[in-house]
Amino acid sequence: MHCRRGSSQGQFTRQQVGFLGYWIIYRLKELGALSYLQFKGTEIMSKKNLGFTLVELLVVIAIIGVLVGLLVPAVNYAREAARKTQCLNRVRSLGQGMLQHETAKQNFPGRINFVRNNQGQQVPVSWTTKTLPYIEQGNVWDLVVNSNSGDQSLYAGIELELMTCPSDPGDGSQIPGRLSYVMNTGGWDDDFGVRIREIFNPNGRANDIRANGIGHINRNNQFDQKVDLGFLGKNDGAGSTILLSENLNAVNWANLDEALHGLVWNYNPENVWIEENAQPASGRMYRINQGADRLTDKQLLDLSNESITSNKPRGLLNSYARPSSNHAGGVNVVYCDGHASFLSEEIDPNIYGQLLSTSRSQARHPRMGNSWRQMPVPSQLNTMLDGKY
Repeated sequence: MHCRRGSSQGQFTRQQVGFLGYWIIYRLKELGALSYLQFKGTEIMSKKNLGFTLVELLVVIAIIGVLVGLLVPAVNYAREAARKTQCLNRVRSLGQGMLQHETAKQNFPGRINFVRNNQGQQVPVSWTTKTLPYIEQGNVWDLVVNSNSGDQSLYAGIELELMTCPSDPGDGSQIPGRLSYVMNTGGWDDDFGVRIREIFNPNGRANDIRANGIGHINRNNQFDQKVDLGFLGKNDGAGSTILLSENLNAVNWANLDEALHGLVWNYNPENVWIEENAQPASGRMYRINQGADRLTDKQLLDLSNESITSNKPRGLLNSYARPSSNHAGGVNVVYCDGHASFLSEEIDPNIYGQLLSTSRSQARHPRMGNSWRQMPVPSQLNTMLDGKY
């Protein structure tokens, strides 16, 4: 038998090969093997494309950015809340020290106190200095009583952690021995004829009255206006009278200027605060937490030093002798019974003044003809403040 040209025994035609291929594929499908091969092929191809595309990378970065944006404010809020609590504990501890002083000496420290040093000299010291033995700072107190003629160079620059709020900026400060807390010193002493040079005179007479506040000038003579818990108990009450508050403009804990270590109220017939953008005004104070950035530390000290050397009235400095802090919404304060709380910056100016006064019926100001003008009695305070106290 003859075969056609191009074909021989054992060879397949194109049609036969195609038919065979279809049959193999059909059998692989039946056995499930084709799906396995397709999966392996896909796996091999995916291994060749392991990198991110630009779009995928940008999406990941955007998601991370959103998460960080949500996380950072939460962390900052938690940190500030912790600092605020720590500040409250510090001002409470200072208040407890002053109460120990009251127990030991039968009166609260004055804003200025004449003490006898080891040379037998009567030297003036601030309320913070007088409190040192009662806040575990006896070693610093020893430096005070060993100083000569009131020279503060031995101790005034010492940093005392209890005297500063953790939220106050410490880095870059021009003031050594920084102070964050101020004492309730009643009315503005300038209005009572007290010039700062007079605080160096142990025989002086000019003074504020104790009904106006807690800390005055204690010269150890008959003109002192010392305040004790007994006096408070007979009048407005220790739990309704502020003892200490924060103030960003307090500057230095050994300073003797009322504007820089005191908290005052002023006669305010308009019953308004100075607004944030307004200039300081004699007899008027900035609203709580406002005006703190208007004067630098150096400017405050220069004004204080000028008033000491010239014996001139301190004028506009009283605008800064009010509560202020880096806490949103208000300041930490401690009362004369030792309890501490947060005072709202929205408080009414006259209510604020009432909280500084120790006796509403006796409180006076040289520009006032009578007592408090339409002020509530202490028992009405919590109702009238409506949650802002």
